[in-house]
Parts: sequence; structure tokens; C-alpha cells
Amino acid sequence: MIARVLVVALLVAAPLHAQAPPPAQTPPSTPADAPIAKWEVPLTIAGMVTVLASSSLLAPAACRWCETTPSGADAVNGLDRSTRDALRWSDANVGKADALSNVTVYAPFAVALIHRDLDSRGILTVLQAVTTAALIGQVTKVAAARERPLYHYRLPGTTDQPKDRNESFVSGHTAEAFAMVVSTARVTAARRRKTKWLWISGVPLAVATGYFRIAADKHYLTDVLAGAGVGIASGYLVPALHGGRSAKRPTIAAFGGAHDGSVVATWTW
Repeated sequence: MIARVLVVALLVAAPLHAQAPPPAQTPPSTPADAPIAKWEVPLTIAGMVTVLASSSLLAPAACRWCETTPSGADAVNGLDRSTRDALRWSDANVGKADALSNVTVYAPFAVALIHRDLDSRGILTVLQAVTTAALIGQVTKVAAARERPLYHYRLPGTTDQPKDRNESFVSGHTAEAFAMVVSTARVTAARRRKTKWLWISGVPLAVATGYFRIAADKHYLTDVLAGAGVGIASGYLVPALHGGRSAKRPTIAAFGGAHDGSVVATWTW
């Protein structure tokens, strides 16, 4: 997250387009050519800082979603319990899975930068999508206060009590990974560049991020699925606010006649 703040500050420094009335057809603006409003960079940085601060300052001290019966028995649902048992790595390797999830989450963005498919407008749009997903995810984590599986199933006598132990739902890494993939692909498409390679490489990387979060015993399957939903929604909607070419937005065009008038609604693709 700190790296993202630095990227915004160093690389970038959008209003919706107005569609001309028919018959003239004005191409919709895209994230590649939409101007960067003065408030966008400070607001994006503020959002990132908020995520960082809330993760430590607002971390729930006690679980509300504890999944333990009054007698102390395990009450985790069967789907989450079975997938954890199947996908969790050994105690000696959970740290490796955690580290791998931090690599796969940013890989699609790095590939797009290497191929120069993103300019300052595109970089900022992607960072806004990821920040939106992170904010939604963090608010949900604090509200749900679900105990992470690593601590729910900890060995008797374990006294390790990290601040984020009750931030299992939703998976923030998975949300950011899917937001990264979807928003990067949409911005790339808006620049009339091919996105097939990005979907083919990006989606498996985002799925791998979710897998590694389960393998690291940091999240359950339902946490990962919810995180993916948050990320996909953020990755789709944020570029649409900047007039992404693939966004479906209604354009209202008024036609004046000699004696009457009519209003026709059309869709801009």
C-alpha cells in the first residue's frame, strides 16, 4: 500500500464526457485521454492512507464472528472447514504462501506497466479501483470482525495476539488482485489495445492470490469469494466513472421539431 502511495505521488500530477447530439457521433472519452482533476491525486492518496491507518487503529480487539459454540466447540461451516483442510499448507510453509500472495496480487499491474499499456491517467484509474476495493474490504473486515483461521485453530496455549487476527472477512488481497486485473484490462481496452493476454494471465494470478491466502491460513474460502466480488465490482465501476469505452452508459439526446419534440435514449458503447 505504501508503494502505491509513492506511485501516485511520482507518476501522476475526469470528468464524464458530453455526447454530441445525433447525427454527429463523438467518440466517448477514455481513461487514456480523460483529464486528471486536481482533487483526484490527493483523494486517492488519502484513501490509501485511510486503509493503512484503519488496518492498525481500528482492528477489532475481539471477534464478533467467532464461530465457536458456548461449549467451545468449532462452529465453522463445512465448506470453509473442508477447503481449509484441503488447501492449507503445512505450518512450516504458511509463511511462504503468505509471501507468494503479495507477489501475485500486483503482477498484472506490473506486466501492464512493462508493456506500456498504462499512462498517468491509466495508472491513476487502476490505483483508484484498487484503493476503492481496499477501502470496502477494510470497512467490511472491521464490521464483521471474523477470526482468522490461523488463530481460530491455534494450538492450545498459544499467546500470539496480532492486531489483524480478527480481520478474516473479506480477503483484502483477493479484492485488490481482482480490482487490479479488471481495471487494468478495462483501461487497456479503452486505449484500443488488446486485452486477451491480460485476462489470460491476470485472472489466474488473481485466483492464485486467493488460493495462497487460504494456503497461508489467513482466510477461508468464503472470505476469498467475497473479496473477489468486491474486487470485480470496483475494477469495473471505477473506470466506468472516467468514461471507459466498454462501460455502458445512457446518453440522452433531444430532437426538436416544428410542432413537437421528442427525447430518445441511446446507449454508448
